[in-house]
Amino acid sequence: MRIRHKRLNNKGYNLPEFCATFVVFTLLVLVIAFGSIVPFRYMLANGMVASMVHKAALAEKRSLSSFVLSQDPCIAFAQRCGIEFGAAKIAMVCINKAGATVTIPSGCAVPKDWLPGGKNAPCTYLLQLSQPATIKTLITSDKGLPGVTAPLKVNFNAASCWENLGCDPVTKDFFINE
Repeated sequence: MRIRHKRLNNKGYNLPEFCATFVVFTLLVLVIAFGSIVPFRYMLANGMVASMVHKAALAEKRSLSSFVLSQDPCIAFAQRCGIEFGAAKIAMVCINKAGATVTIPSGCAVPKDWLPGGKNAPCTYLLQLSQPATIKTLITSDKGLPGVTAPLKVNFNAASCWENLGCDPVTKDFFINE
């Protein structure tokens, strides 16, 4: 009578190690994917705000810059991406060659001393935008950590040079004051 020995083979030998590695790798990818959505949306919103203020600074009149800003297609695109923009605040910042600055809120005229050809000329004119935004996360809860499980509220600030320093031929007023 012969005694049979059962031979061992290597089928299924690496399965426990592979399963553990697969689970850890999958969890790591999910954490990176969910954790990176807020920084990605933050960078996207920051770029949108910079683009929006540049387009507004290219408007013919300062009064039109707020209209250009409100009609920007970036706002609709941002809502589809999980970014909600609030009410923007626009201001004109005038900087003379000595470094003195004056900030003029929207709706107020630039003082005569700060206009091109005025006492403080030459000046650099910047259109400054303060844009609040809410960046949503993929997973939300009632009581959560902002940016992880609750929306992150931020305020973006951007500025762009105002380029139209000409006068309106009809009213003889600078476009920067209209």
